[in-house]
Amino acid sequence: MYSEAFEDLLKGHCEPSVVRAIDAGGSHAALWDAIGQSGFLELLAPEDAGGAGASLADALPLFM
Repeated sequence: MYSEAFEDLLKGHCEPSVVRAIDAGGSHAALWDAIGQSGFLELLAPEDAGGAGASLADALPLFM
């Protein structure tokens, strides 16, 4: 469920040149900003705290 949306987000912000630049010591701020604005940083947070309340099992595919 979440993995397709996360993959789409990364496709738009992780072109090979961007990844190489970050790997070489460049700024990763734009990527983190995009992830933060997408709401993925709050994925596992409870809904009453402003998160999505997803389970670890729901989020696991994002880390594989």
